Amino acid sequence: MKSIFLYCDEGVCPSSVRETARSLREYLDPGKYKIELAKRGLFLEDGWENRAAMVIFPGGRDIAYLQALQGAANRRIREYVLCGGRYFGICAGAYYGSGSISFEPGGSLEVIGERELSFFPGCAYGPALGLGQFSPKNSQGARFTSLALSSSNFPIINANAYYHGGCTFLQATSFPGVRILAEYKELQGNSPAIVLCNAGNGKALLSGIHPEYQEPDCSDEKANQKKLLFSWLIEILLK
Repeated sequence: MKSIFLYCDEGVCPSSVRETARSLREYLDPGKYKIELAKRGLFLEDGWENRAAMVIFPGGRDIAYLQALQGAANRRIREYVLCGGRYFGICAGAYYGSGSISFEPGGSLEVIGERELSFFPGCAYGPALGLGQFSPKNSQGARFTSLALSSSNFPIINANAYYHGGCTFLQATSFPGVRILAEYKELQGNSPAIVLCNAGNGKALLSGIHPEYQEPDCSDEKANQKKLLFSWLIEILLK
């Protein structure tokens, strides 16, 4: 049985971990995959790569991920993916999986710098839907936003998804091996919200939105749509 390693250490948002685990349990065959919460030390242990079907970095704080994992742990994660593994980065995990980050440039929450995983070679820029609206202390700036989905990857072309300070991926079309799966409908021009990156023999899916969250009090049709969006993304990764 293979393990889905869900990072749960410094910087993670507890609700993103909880909702990601819940969504995984709804989609995955429990006889085929085991969900394991992963502390930073796991990525320095021998043999974890042989047990892994996927590594997931949920929402939270990218800078805390950097402080906890820079160096040897990041090298092991990157090598795992290049050798055929899978990486799923959600919001902070998407920033962290990019070549560089530009978050709230010029603001009090500014984070700018290069990142070691670099599955998306370019810059993850955010918050995509407007600077100065995000707060790490509460849900300020959070909302459900409309996505335009790639018709070649999904059986529907529009979906709503939870957004809280997530990124867009600058100049995504200029990088070979990067496929845009979804764009922010409220932004004009090239505004990727979800990208799939070929990384050696592996894949990395980076999402500026939170596909693991379900909109409260929404219709059964919308709730089912969100479950499907998460399951479709997992299915694309595990192919």
